[in-house]
Amino acid sequence: MLPVRYNTHIFDVDNIFHSLWDGFDDVFGDTRYQDADGNLIYEIEVPGFSKDTLSVEIVDGILTVQGKREVGEKHAGQKEIYKRLSIGKAEDADAKIVNGILTITLKRPEKKSTKIDVR
Repeated sequence: MLPVRYNTHIFDVDNIFHSLWDGFDDVFGDTRYQDADGNLIYEIEVPGFSKDTLSVEIVDGILTVQGKREVGEKHAGQKEIYKRLSIGKAEDADAKIVNGILTITLKRPEKKSTKIDVR
């Protein structure tokens, strides 16, 4: 009888989740990263949309991007986009659209300290 050999990377939980989520952003056209200043950057593909056809807002730690635009005569109707991301607390944010890519920058909050007097 031959010994049973297990593929050890199958049982590595970190490897399983990394493999599962690694290409997830590529499938949905979204990219998330942190820049050199510590700001969190979200890039979302929004081809054919403009700043006039998109709405971006943050409510209770949820970033929502939505929009509607008319589609040409060949494909009559509307094209819609709707994305929601949990981002936690964001004090300052910026959004711009260039060449069909919506870039949302969540500014890194300043670290504040509070002096507490001991009584």
